[in-house]
Amino acid sequence: MRLGLKSLFTPLVAASLTLATGLPALAGDWKPQKPVEMVIMAGQGGGADRLARLFQSIIQKENLADMPVLPVNKGGGSGAEALRYLKDKAGDNHVIMATLNSYYTTPLRTDIGVNIEEFTPIARMALDTFVLWVHADTGITTIEEYVAAVKAEGGAWKMGGTGSGQEDSLVTAMLEEEFDISVTYVPFKGGGAVAKSLVGGVINSSVNNPSEALGFYKAGKLVPIAAFTPNRIEVFPETPTMRELGHDLVYWMQRSFVAPKDMAPDAVEYYTGMFEKLAASSEWQTYTKEKALMADFLTGDALQSYFLDERAKHATRLLGVRVRAEKASRLVQKQLVKRSRHRITRQAERVCGLGEGLLDGCRPFGVGEADAVRVLHLKHVANARVDNRAVSQPKRRLLARCSHDRRLRVAERQ
Repeated sequence: MRLGLKSLFTPLVAASLTLATGLPALAGDWKPQKPVEMVIMAGQGGGADRLARLFQSIIQKENLADMPVLPVNKGGGSGAEALRYLKDKAGDNHVIMATLNSYYTTPLRTDIGVNIEEFTPIARMALDTFVLWVHADTGITTIEEYVAAVKAEGGAWKMGGTGSGQEDSLVTAMLEEEFDISVTYVPFKGGGAVAKSLVGGVINSSVNNPSEALGFYKAGKLVPIAAFTPNRIEVFPETPTMRELGHDLVYWMQRSFVAPKDMAPDAVEYYTGMFEKLAASSEWQTYTKEKALMADFLTGDALQSYFLDERAKHATRLLGVRVRAEKASRLVQKQLVKRSRHRITRQAERVCGLGEGLLDGCRPFGVGEADAVRVLHLKHVANARVDNRAVSQPKRRLLARCSHDRRLRVAERQ
């Protein structure tokens, strides 16, 4: 049987195009050709990591993917490492990323050359919740007791959280502003480390997601004080919401998946369908109820709009946090300067045996050794001459820190 040239040419061209582009010949039939990377923009052990690995296990058990899905943690720089990685994977159909709110807060805080508008939205699986936690040994059970305990520490109260400028630090800032309190924020790589540190007494409180602290709660080691949700969380029926307590503090964390820029439409459709099937699975439905997540499936343009709206809201929140932080920093600097001058002046007075009255009218010209030597000059400088032989060894050491020109200036000011 003879084959015409045209009949030979058509399949050869189709095959060559398929090999050259790596794309299937028929639209809508795309399937992964190698293992899929599931990038996690957080460290191991936290809520984001646990959830992503749960998704991976359900995908495997339910045979939702044609190739293995491999979780990879890239939590450096509050998720900046993952965001940069995804940006560099533009057009790659075998990479997806599990996100949390640092998906938009990290690019807002730091110029990492990433614009989330360029990424491809896949699916939002749920909204996670936040709870204020303390160790059971503190005896604190109400928000009033918590606020009183924090204020009693005078800023030394340690609040642990995941990263800086991320969800936990934003919720902490909301607490500080609402209750006029000040805490020392201690960042960790993941929510699991935060919960363990609270149990171990390294920190005094946290705003962990329920899934991160639930085990310790059931063991009687941690106590939930209040939830940052509109309604009470089912697994904590006795824990009031902040709104119930008269404080309009509500905050959610999205649990979603995105893909690199320029992912093939058929690949987007494939992953969207995969997560839609996952969202309908009984294991996922049970998990959301037990771990206090609100299942809320969203895809496509609606998900992208949600991301951009949340980015705008967080830009406003971060601006407020930054302003308050700068104000607090200036106040702390003033206090440190004041304490430093007071301490050094008292030290110099003890060395010289001077009384406070001799300090009146003296204007210090700096912070540090100059404040110490200026007091020595009040006693030992006369007519711009210093008799080193009459000065004891400790005094000579202090005087040696200041140049001759400074000694002259101090003498002229007296």
